[in-house]
Formats: sequence, C-alpha cells, structure tokens
Amino acid sequence: MCNANRDDQATADARIPLAPDASWRLPVGWMPVVNALHRELVALVGDYEINHGVWQKAGRLRYLAEFPVVSARARRLAHEAQERTASLCEVCGGPGMRAVASPRCAKHPMRGPGAVPAVIAARPALRTADDVARGGLSDPKPPQRATTSAERNA
Repeated sequence: MCNANRDDQATADARIPLAPDASWRLPVGWMPVVNALHRELVALVGDYEINHGVWQKAGRLRYLAEFPVVSARARRLAHEAQERTASLCEVCGGPGMRAVASPRCAKHPMRGPGAVPAVIAARPALRTADDVARGGLSDPKPPQRATTSAERNA
C-alpha cells in the first residue's frame, strides 16, 4: 500500500532535538518511523539530543543521539527503527524491497522509465538551549515541504 499522501510523511516532529551542526538527510517515507521513535525515546529517557545526525545509510535509518542516561532500551529502540526502515519505501513509507542503498516499492523505482527521484524530509526547526528549557522553538515557521533531488540540484 502506498502512503504517499499521508500528512506525516513530509513533516518531521518539530520537537526532535537536532543539534545545529547535526546532519539531516532523511527519506520522507521514513518520517512516521522517526516521529514514533522520537516519541518513544522522550517517554523513556526524557530530553536527549541528536548530536551527529539522522540519515539513510545502506538502506537503513541512522539516528545518532546522545542520551542523558545510558539506556540499553533506548539503543534497542533506535536499532528496531533502523530494521523497520530496511523494508519501507523511502518515498511513500509502504512495503518496499530491501536494498543495499534505497528500499523502494514497485510504484517508486529508482531506475527505469518510471524512476522517482529521492525525496528528503524537511529538517526539524532548530532550537536553542533556552528554547528547549522553555519548551518552545527558535524558528516558529511552519515545516517546509519535502523537496526532490531535482529541485535541490536546480
């Protein structure tokens, strides 16, 4: 089933604590998994920060965060999310074929006449330490829409 029209596909939860210098290059189809992982981590460890980044590597999610308390359960949650993304289409989030680089469903092939370019999810709004303490955002603008690789390279 293709989930391309779901509202949560292109929107990163603005409360995801992404450090200003952390990288973000995440397929839009994986946003429901990332948003759910964030909610689970907050419930488990409270405040944390993504200090290195979030991206796709070898067809799986990479979510590198620093937790206030070392938690084997937090690491296990991140690993489970990584494994879930291995078979989710990076474009729509539907069931996809496991791949070395980019899992895709039949509706969103990487190559050939029906090829679909990569779509990267909008980055969460950046927050300062003061914003985190207040529970607010430093950038109140609405989330940006996802962009295709063709749009980014134009």
